[in-house]
Amino acid sequence: MMENDERHAHWTAGHKYAIEGAKTLLLINGGGAIALLAFVGNQIGAVPKAEEFSSAIGCSLFLLGVGALSSAIIFTCAYLTQLQYGNNNHNRASHWHWAAYAAAAISMACFLSGLWFARVALLVVLNATAPQ
Repeated sequence: MMENDERHAHWTAGHKYAIEGAKTLLLINGGGAIALLAFVGNQIGAVPKAEEFSSAIGCSLFLLGVGALSSAIIFTCAYLTQLQYGNNNHNRASHWHWAAYAAAAISMACFLSGLWFARVALLVVLNATAPQ
């Protein structure tokens, strides 16, 4: 059986990695949106298939924004989890704990989907500018 000090050390380390993971999700979603906006700024007027390009970019930006919001929601869920554990309400704490996992999964899925739509937009640009 683990000693209380060892359990506390593992809990503290796990908490630190969870926070860093949520920060990373926020960073990759926000950074992806910023990079995509920089890409769009360089392509204005250069794409003959503007409707297909703007549709893919719009979907990508929307998904990256939802991913960033979901990663911010992780922090709220984590706070509410700790609050409920502190109030000795383990049932509610468990619900908030799983909500944080769900927000993390949504954030990851939005990032990957946003990348897919960014890829589609890039292919539109490459196909439009390729020599015929």
